[in-house]
Amino acid sequence: MLSYGPEPSGGVALNLVSGETLAVEGVLIAAGRKSNIEALNLSAAGVTAGEHGIIPVDDCGRTNISHIWAAGDVVGFPALASTSMEQARRAVRYAFRPDCAGHPARLLPTGVYTIPEVSMVSETEESLQHVGVDYVIGRGSYGACARGRIIGDSDGFLKLAIFPHIGRAELYGPTHIRIVMKAGPPRRRRQWKC
Repeated sequence: MLSYGPEPSGGVALNLVSGETLAVEGVLIAAGRKSNIEALNLSAAGVTAGEHGIIPVDDCGRTNISHIWAAGDVVGFPALASTSMEQARRAVRYAFRPDCAGHPARLLPTGVYTIPEVSMVSETEESLQHVGVDYVIGRGSYGACARGRIIGDSDGFLKLAIFPHIGRAELYGPTHIRIVMKAGPPRRRRQWKC
């Protein structure tokens, strides 16, 4: 698209690179996000930031300066509150106990703020099939779950892929991202018992 402007019918006229003009009802332009780091004066501390204000960190949350850690939106995807809190916990743990063993959380919730919202954590049904893991799928109406009833919303559904180590949650509908973010990744793995 080269440019756009109002259409006499009340819509939007898109002037395309091909020379064509396309009349549409509306246009969504997704430009992405940029971290708000300008006021941090990172260069004074020697911390480097990459494209879109993203600060590169290692698995512990350490920046290019060994005694400075970063977490949250400034380190990039998925930039959600629950994930940022997990990143911050990890960075603080390593800041105060550098000998602390462990691996970064592999399962971090993600979400897409669309209508309806989509949120998820863990493996997909397709990834389980690909590696040959046995699983069971459970589906339920959002209106049948407690949160759906509390807010009076029946749109959307919950899908769970249950497998021996950890289950996957997928929700589709309004405010679903908050539900998966609250559930989040399990704190520790437990042995599967039938």
